[in-house]
Amino acid sequence: MIKIIYLLLGLVLTSCAPGFIINREKSDSYFISPIGIIYSNQGNWFELGMKRSNAKLFSFKILDGAIAKDKSYIYYKGIRQTRVDYKSFYIEKDIPKDKNYAYTYDLEFLKPIPDVDAATFEYLDIDTLGRTWSRDKFFYYHKGKKLNVDRTTFNFINRWFATDKDSLYVNLGFKFIGVKPVTQDLTVINKEYLRDKNTLYYRSDWGKSELRTTKFNTFDKIRIINKDVLAVNDKIIFYGNFFKSKNVDPESFELFSTSFMDNYSKDKNYVYCEQEIIVGANPKEFKKIYLWFWKDERNVYYKTKVLEGADPKSFRRYENFSSKWIDDHGNVYDDKGNKL
Repeated sequence: MIKIIYLLLGLVLTSCAPGFIINREKSDSYFISPIGIIYSNQGNWFELGMKRSNAKLFSFKILDGAIAKDKSYIYYKGIRQTRVDYKSFYIEKDIPKDKNYAYTYDLEFLKPIPDVDAATFEYLDIDTLGRTWSRDKFFYYHKGKKLNVDRTTFNFINRWFATDKDSLYVNLGFKFIGVKPVTQDLTVINKEYLRDKNTLYYRSDWGKSELRTTKFNTFDKIRIINKDVLAVNDKIIFYGNFFKSKNVDPESFELFSTSFMDNYSKDKNYVYCEQEIIVGANPKEFKKIYLWFWKDERNVYYKTKVLEGADPKSFRRYENFSSKWIDDHGNVYDDKGNKL
């Protein structure tokens, strides 16, 4: 036995792991070493350290990830969980549960979730923000807060909006609020927009989260340009607001790219930067050079500014990673388009 211990110790000291991994399929963080069972997150004991568990080796069984058990106790990150009911404990859809509680993962302990029905409690995979939404057979919860909605008829209708038999609701991230009574003319346009008879609804996620509404007498025509930009009747709706320039043509309007908060757009008449006309720019020839530098067949532009004297055919960066720009006519510009 002593020889085996010394052999284990020698192998551990000459390896990068804190010991021999117990069950790689179930967990990459539980190891057996000469001093017993070790928990080390992903085996990274140099940076994250390791913790010796007092679990019994011969009855030790890994349940999932950081959760394990022996013949008497449940363990989380190698630490004995004395609040958990051992006999009824189980894991369902990555939620630890027993006959009394559903639990969340805390730093060192499984933390009971208060006032939920443990047997039916579940998280909803409707966004990319982690465990924001959950429900049991009685209620829906947003960030752990019980919602005063009708459990039977509650339904998510797009990314940010939901309804029940009584109300339209919007998720503003930090809170979930009622907007108005539900009407039969409520229509989903895409995953960001919806409308009723006279109002367009959009939840802004740029800067401060807010509900943006725009009024129309009627909705004669709606064209989806991208998820955040619409052509509605004779208007462009840009991230929930009317497009700033009054000269925009909704029939021919398009974005140069579909990236988030794209700054450049055009129609048959004009090119726009941040919703303002770039005077003199040719929509048919307008092309990107780099970030805020663009060109057509006549000029080079920095945002809405024409660069004095710049030759669009030869305009280029002075050298790799330089903040200076040059052309073949000896003109030099800084990274804001100012002539030097």
